[in-house]
Amino acid sequence: MRASEFDYATSDAIGLSEAIRAGVLSPDEAVGEAFAAIDRANPRLNAVILRMEDEAREQLSRLPQDAPLRGVPTLLKDDCPSYAGAPMSFGCRAAAGNVSDSDHEIVSRYRAAGPVVVIGKSNLPEFSCNVATESTLHRPALNPWNTQRSIGGSSGGAAAAVAAGMVPTAYANDGAGSIRIPASCAGLFGFRPSRGRVPCGPVSTENWGGLVSHHALTRSVRDSALLLDLTDAPEPGALYAAPAKEGSYLAAAANRPRSLRIGLVAQSGLQMQPEPEIAKALG
Repeated sequence: MRASEFDYATSDAIGLSEAIRAGVLSPDEAVGEAFAAIDRANPRLNAVILRMEDEAREQLSRLPQDAPLRGVPTLLKDDCPSYAGAPMSFGCRAAAGNVSDSDHEIVSRYRAAGPVVVIGKSNLPEFSCNVATESTLHRPALNPWNTQRSIGGSSGGAAAAVAAGMVPTAYANDGAGSIRIPASCAGLFGFRPSRGRVPCGPVSTENWGGLVSHHALTRSVRDSALLLDLTDAPEPGALYAAPAKEGSYLAAAANRPRSLRIGLVAQSGLQMQPEPEIAKALG
């Protein structure tokens, strides 16, 4: 395959890493594709609220040769995953200008193992406390499929960026649907890991009493599985720990699943009913 034949905008992270290993494009070129895609799409969608070009160059200068996702660009949500020296606003005007003084543990794992290159921050509602990505500080993030429809939240900027082809995967977190809701709105894969499966500290170990999990929004199941393989490990000092995994998530994702049963809650405790066409589709 030649570089001209490779479609960055539709590739998942594993596909992009395979192209990099095959010499179709370099890590620098992959990151360049990401910034070019942001230039094209972000003025309309407002998914990315901070470009980290200097940080990206620093990461590219020391990438391990054997990293599974070497050179693959990603975004951080502008709240929990602090990146030392980079602004972190939490989507709040009162926190504008705040600069992180340390790395979140998941960022440390990204940077130490070189699985992905952090190139910027994604939009979010104030303190991630909304299922719509609309803040007075950054303005709303829009859905690339239809800008008149919600992109959801609170990881809406991450979802818009991945769905629009800016990056193949983006960090997201979830305490009450903040990965799963944007995934549904954007047609992406969104998986919320169990408590203690992925590191939460050191700054925010006790997110919502342990309800918040950290992971990603992806274009493919295999990307989500591999990212979980790369970040799932005991965290020193953590308040919670998940049972040790058995084997690779990526390998498990390639297996044909057994027969499954899906539970459906027909009526919530809030006395809310699904729309008739939704109920019919699920019935």
